[in-house]
Amino acid sequence: MGTIDWRERTRPVDRGLHEALVAKCQENGWLKRGGYDWQDDPWLEEYPYEFVEAEDVSALRGFLGCGNWAIRTGIVYDDLAFIQQVNGGDEWWTLKKAPDGWEAFESWTFGGILERGTEFERAVASMQMATPEECLRLDYMLPETESPLDWRFVRTEGIAPTGEVVPCRAFVAKTAEGYEGRVFERPGLPGFCMEVRRTDPPALLLCQEGVKRPLGAAALCERVLPAAAAPGSRSLSDAVRSARGCSDSLPQRTAAPARTAEGR
Repeated sequence: MGTIDWRERTRPVDRGLHEALVAKCQENGWLKRGGYDWQDDPWLEEYPYEFVEAEDVSALRGFLGCGNWAIRTGIVYDDLAFIQQVNGGDEWWTLKKAPDGWEAFESWTFGGILERGTEFERAVASMQMATPEECLRLDYMLPETESPLDWRFVRTEGIAPTGEVVPCRAFVAKTAEGYEGRVFERPGLPGFCMEVRRTDPPALLLCQEGVKRPLGAAALCERVLPAAAAPGSRSLSDAVRSARGCSDSLPQRTAAPARTAEGR
């Protein structure tokens, strides 16, 4: 893995987020004040809690790949936080932002996966798309496939019913054949929306609103997109029917194939 300059693409977290993460660390025996390391050695230097926020997944990857981070050092990316539990080690306490606070669900050792950038980014995108409940069940990874899609997280904006411009989250995957899957937030609507599009000629092929499980919608896209793009493939409706079971919370509905995409 080449050197990734993460310093210009990270910034210290704001005071409120810092305090929330410090409070959460008090639930972890290694990270809390007077934790296990300090119980064994009362003269050990008291390390500060230091957290930064990454602008993009490359900055996250570069930060984690530096190694030799002190205990209680952490990084936030979107709705995820990773906090070092071993002084100079590679054991990151992994947290997911939930409506009522941060939920701890895993301990990640990144090691070699950082060398495989696409695999690392897919793992992070999976955690982002998973609900807090899926994370707590440790059921937060996209399924393994022969041709996994490269999901990209995008920060967007939308107009709420009040007229206010609000930040939104979107996940986009594209195929070499000119098809695109999108799982995204839309202000004023519950859950996420899912779309499958053809880019040339432009057409909206599949659309569903109110998706409760973004991860399930992404898994469905991973089944539908290759089937829709395959030479001599059956209709998209057949491809969707063949993919049933990927997302039990996602009703199946296809848009008219001739519909031209004009933006959301």
